[in-house]
Amino acid sequence: MVLIPIKLKSLIADSSIAYLATVSNKGHPHIVPICFVLRDQNFYSLIDNKPKDVQLLKLRRVQNIISNPKVALIVNHYEDDWNKLWHILLKGHGSLVVNELERTAAIKSLKQKYRQYLDMDVDLNPVIKISPTSIVSWGTTRST
Repeated sequence: MVLIPIKLKSLIADSSIAYLATVSNKGHPHIVPICFVLRDQNFYSLIDNKPKDVQLLKLRRVQNIISNPKVALIVNHYEDDWNKLWHILLKGHGSLVVNELERTAAIKSLKQKYRQYLDMDVDLNPVIKISPTSIVSWGTTRST
């Protein structure tokens, strides 16, 4: 695991969306936007109750992480003023949270960040954990 610098943590904490890239065991990429929270040095994303075509644990991102835990996460900021752009690419290890205390704490943090979760019955839903192993950033030293 790598340590995320304080400057990047601040940018990440202020972001409401990230893009999670997973790869199937056959090498097929899959990218989805996710809601997330950064706790300590790990990212957590709840599989919520928005309409899905399959059961939560059968979602492609979940199945990909189970078969191939290598993931990437992009957090970014875009403006028409390109001097204010920034992007953070994190590569790492994805997993489903099995520790009940860790999962409960992650869901609590996600509910604090995303008020929409307060109205959803998500307390028993799966949580994805992303543990970064490398970080690359662009434009993050500019004022945003």
